[in-house]
Amino acid sequence: MQTHYEEMTDKELRKLLKTWGWMLKKDGDQYEVHPKGERGDWSYFTTDKVDALGTAAAESRAMFNTHLRHITNDEVKGALLLWFSTFRAGWRERLFDAWYTGNYGIYNTHDVSSILQRLRNTNGQDTLAQIPVNLYK
Repeated sequence: MQTHYEEMTDKELRKLLKTWGWMLKKDGDQYEVHPKGERGDWSYFTTDKVDALGTAAAESRAMFNTHLRHITNDEVKGALLLWFSTFRAGWRERLFDAWYTGNYGIYNTHDVSSILQRLRNTNGQDTLAQIPVNLYK
């Protein structure tokens, strides 16, 4: 894909926007961009490709920031304690594997997986070495 947005073809623009969860429709020289499944109130119309791309990028960031909820220390501690009580002696190895693969086993559909994954994404895998072992005794 080209890096100069002015030179992008409509197909390349459509592909890029799709990776952000946005759709592109073109009618004549008019572009319509909107989040997937949100056509209508969320639609933005323009005749400029770069404007369409910029609007989608700005709106995507705004939507992401609105949905991003910070986790509290109590939530992290609760998730780690639950994880520890399940896996006991091998809890660190199991958590590292979950962070590496994204598979949290029985906790896949639980808030624990979300909290622990956000902990890893914001602080990195080195966080695991910083968690005191005696915290859970």
